[in-house]
Amino acid sequence: MKFEDNNIRKLCRMVRGNEEAKRLYEEFSGKAYKAIMERVENFDDIREELGAEHPLCEYLNSGADTPIMAAFAIAEALNEGWEPTDAKYYVMYRPITDEDYNNMNEKQQEECVISDNKIFKVEAYLDWGYSEETSPIMPFPISTAFYSSELARFAGKKFSDIYLAIYKK
Repeated sequence: MKFEDNNIRKLCRMVRGNEEAKRLYEEFSGKAYKAIMERVENFDDIREELGAEHPLCEYLNSGADTPIMAAFAIAEALNEGWEPTDAKYYVMYRPITDEDYNNMNEKQQEECVISDNKIFKVEAYLDWGYSEETSPIMPFPISTAFYSSELARFAGKKFSDIYLAIYKK
């Protein structure tokens, strides 16, 4: 039986935490399952995860790509179908000094990004259910939230150029 790429993507979204779905994915795709953070290396991978027919990809492909629309696409792909609930995580950047950075060990320094000669520590902000369009201290809309702090930090590190363009506004 041959599955279309779109159907394999849908099955892959069901795999998280589901061993039977993982087995089916591997059987029908002919590939070993990889977690989302292993599958996504760049923004092209985000587009592939969503599929060309996804409305966000269509919008981004129209030439109207903006950092906030790219952040929507990143969250949509990395969350693999999860919808924001009461507890959600956002990408957060904490400015740090050169001195603080130099006092960090190598693992801590890997959690930082440098932009415009400024150093930011990538963190995840937990929001316990703020119901407005955006959180009072975060510039990101709810639909850019993640289901785990690990995913939020991954997105913030991997796509720092996109998130910092929003964050610095």
